[in-house]
Amino acid sequence: MPGIDNQIITAVDQAWSKALSTVNNSRSQGSVSKTRSGWKTIRLFVSSTFHDFQYERDILVKKIFPHLKAWCLQHHLNFIEIDLRWGIVRGMDADAMIQSCMNEIDRCYEENVFPFFLCMLSQRIGWVPKPDEVSDRTRQHFQWIDGLSITEMEVVHGALRSRNHNAIFLLRDTAFINSLPDALKSVFVHSSSLNSYKAKKFRDVITQNFDETQIVNYYAKFSGDLDASGTPKLEGFEELLQDKVLNFFIQRFSEQYPKIEEGEDHDSIWASVKYEHEAFLKSEASLIGQLPVWDRPVENQMEFLHAKEYNSIYLLYAKSGSGKSSCLSVFLDAAIKHNPNISTFYHFTGALPNSTNIKNFLSRLGDFLKLNSKDIDNVSAIKDTICNLKYPVLIAVDAFDQMTEKNIAWIPGSVPSNVKIIITCGLESRVHQMIQQSYDGKCISKELITIDTHGKMRIITETLGKYNKTLDHQQMSLLLNKKSSNSYYWLSLACEELRVFGHFEMLTDKIKNLPDDLVEFQCQILERFEMEQKYEDLFITTLCLILTSKTGLLEVELLELLAEPPNLLPPDLRELKYPKTLPINKWSEIFRDIRPFLLPMGDVRGGRLKIYHKTFGQAIEKRYLTSNDSRMWFNKKLGDYFSKCSVLERKVEEYPYHLIDIQDWENLIIYLSNTDIIRLYYNTTYSKQLLELWSLVDPTFNKMADSYEDLTERLISTEFSEETFGNMLMLASMCNQIEKYETAKTVIEICKGDLFLVRNDSLVCTYHFTNAIAQYYYEFANSNISNNYALKYSLEAAYIATSSMYNDHAISTSNEITKLLMNFFYLQTDLALKQEAIYWRSKALETSGQSPVSAHDLDVFLSDAVHEDNNYQKEKHLDKCESIIKNNFSEDQLIQIKFNEVKGKYLLNQRRKREALKYFNDSLQIIETVFGKFHPKYHVMEALFNESKL
Repeated sequence: MPGIDNQIITAVDQAWSKALSTVNNSRSQGSVSKTRSGWKTIRLFVSSTFHDFQYERDILVKKIFPHLKAWCLQHHLNFIEIDLRWGIVRGMDADAMIQSCMNEIDRCYEENVFPFFLCMLSQRIGWVPKPDEVSDRTRQHFQWIDGLSITEMEVVHGALRSRNHNAIFLLRDTAFINSLPDALKSVFVHSSSLNSYKAKKFRDVITQNFDETQIVNYYAKFSGDLDASGTPKLEGFEELLQDKVLNFFIQRFSEQYPKIEEGEDHDSIWASVKYEHEAFLKSEASLIGQLPVWDRPVENQMEFLHAKEYNSIYLLYAKSGSGKSSCLSVFLDAAIKHNPNISTFYHFTGALPNSTNIKNFLSRLGDFLKLNSKDIDNVSAIKDTICNLKYPVLIAVDAFDQMTEKNIAWIPGSVPSNVKIIITCGLESRVHQMIQQSYDGKCISKELITIDTHGKMRIITETLGKYNKTLDHQQMSLLLNKKSSNSYYWLSLACEELRVFGHFEMLTDKIKNLPDDLVEFQCQILERFEMEQKYEDLFITTLCLILTSKTGLLEVELLELLAEPPNLLPPDLRELKYPKTLPINKWSEIFRDIRPFLLPMGDVRGGRLKIYHKTFGQAIEKRYLTSNDSRMWFNKKLGDYFSKCSVLERKVEEYPYHLIDIQDWENLIIYLSNTDIIRLYYNTTYSKQLLELWSLVDPTFNKMADSYEDLTERLISTEFSEETFGNMLMLASMCNQIEKYETAKTVIEICKGDLFLVRNDSLVCTYHFTNAIAQYYYEFANSNISNNYALKYSLEAAYIATSSMYNDHAISTSNEITKLLMNFFYLQTDLALKQEAIYWRSKALETSGQSPVSAHDLDVFLSDAVHEDNNYQKEKHLDKCESIIKNNFSEDQLIQIKFNEVKGKYLLNQRRKREALKYFNDSLQIIETVFGKFHPKYHVMEALFNESKL
């Protein structure tokens, strides 16, 4: 450029030459498509100089990003923009500013592999730190930064070095400066020759290194007005920017995170979940697992996989914080590496959202075993498949005691020698004893042994050695002699506290004063964070919100929750004055400190944050939530937030439980009476979660029945639709599930008037079935079965209606009605009617015709036993049913409840109370697991149990 000093040109070119030398030219330019499963988080980093792009940034934040956020929500993506206008604090030194920007870009790499990056550039390049303003430590970490501005550093780190295809550059035409009055030009252009050449060089680097599809050139002009802050308003580009930016990022989001539509093949879902468990395994395969804390070194544990004389189940248990997950991870890492012929499945309970759910675990295991979609979570099918495996398989489950249900029925009583199962659990849980008792063979059962002195020294030396820190002999002895140093978790915390302690001359006293109690130690760590935090109140609020949440909080949720401004201004003025989400610089400060105590940030989490170690949660409670009022305050805050949540899945996970904690029964009833919510919980057989919530409102379920009857009246007053009709049938079915048959009948009567309008076979079928159930059990409860011709005609009409429809739902419904008819005729006093039971019995068996015996057949045989008058024949029927259940339905809990009640009642009538007690007790335990203590079935069985004890 004419007039530019050659020294300036040389210095700028050399700075860029050094930065460009770090570009990874071998890195793939293609799209990184990440398999979708659940919610993901998109972090979009905005880079530009500040004052000259104030207007464009406002357009992005107020007009373009809301569109992106709305699109993301529809596609199960959480959108977070990283706009560091809020991140640069006045007076911040060069090191802090560089670290703040680079750390946020690193977060984008972690979350999205290639950061979603937007840069705006014109004629300013921003602040260039002087060499003496940058510390050696920062320069060592970022060796290419000398001579670059902060904005240039962001582009190099976030886009250039990785050839980032997710980056877009908005280049404002320099000619727009001519439309500005002279007094305003200094906002947009710097007069120095250094700045002019750097700005041109910066633009050239971008255009030469990125595809033309990533570059948007646009022209702007001065509108003649200033905004409220005195910034010149520009015009002439808003629509272009909106179109280009939206299209670019929507395309990139779609390519990187393709949405799995409902009904699509779910292989990719399980592949994604497996990827996240694998990431957790790698993160947990730390030093502790390499130490001889098992009964032998890890490499020797490989014998378990091959030696035929070894038993097939290995149980590893220990106290919390001892390093079980790490040990298992190191073992699995080695096993997979050295035994590629062994097909390996592993599940880390608590590592991912929903990983504690037993159904989720069984579905993953069923998918691994290649079961069809119908049987993917069927315990019997999984157990049978494991028994019949012909190739070597390793199944490993970490922290099985943290599952929502300790269902071990998937483990065969006898495991073949080619299958090995490793399970870890907490010492206090006794899960290992439960498995040992149910397994036919002898399990290998080991408690994780205490880390020996050599192992502890190795952990301390290697952990501190990463940071060039060492302890002298006295300090090492003090630390090793701490009672809690046997805990890997305590030792890790201690090493971190010593690492960040800045006064070496006081280090010995620091070690002496480390608390032995793990909770107290973490309270001390929290106290340190408070002293060091710029945003102490926000830090404390963040921890309390995460702990008080039921399933953890998404990062985007926390940013909104923490942004709530003081209530000194009315809402409209607050919105103008305060951002709607917490400024990212504040969040970065908070997240930096709490991150080590959170679950690893796996992609499946979509940014969800949850306390990892339960003792850290206890420390938060002890320090901040000392009163019930404090906890309820956070429950109220979360309840208010989730009451407005538009994502129903998240609302269901959080909202009702906060209402329960603050005992807001009125709003809980309103929530539970919303058809969209009911549909999410509804299960045709038994809607356990919904009924558990209602039981807390009213254990008698009277309020639920009244509410659903009222809701039906409101639905019928709206314009008829199949959806409305289906909703009313769902309400009637729910009333049947709680044995409120009179209410169900009332709801069905209201539906009846619209039945002729329905053209959906499935809904008609459901109507007849629900009606038949309600009428039959209502009449049965009132001893009004005998010679009830109206009920007879109703049941027969239901059978005719459903049997004339040829789909799976109708056939299943028709089968159920045949059993109702059979039982109806069994109960008649009129002999002519009683004889018809034989016809309907044969009809019921005819509809099945399955081999082996189906659950439908078993129901018929059980009815034979119930209605048999001869005790000898009755007992034969019951023995037959018991044998069928043992061989074919040992995992079907509903069948077991029904059988145990019938067998128990028979034994009770025969005055064989001790025998009856066993069956009633078994049923009580199953009912508590399946339905809960609140259900009417539990109260009936409890009464029978107590009668047997008399």
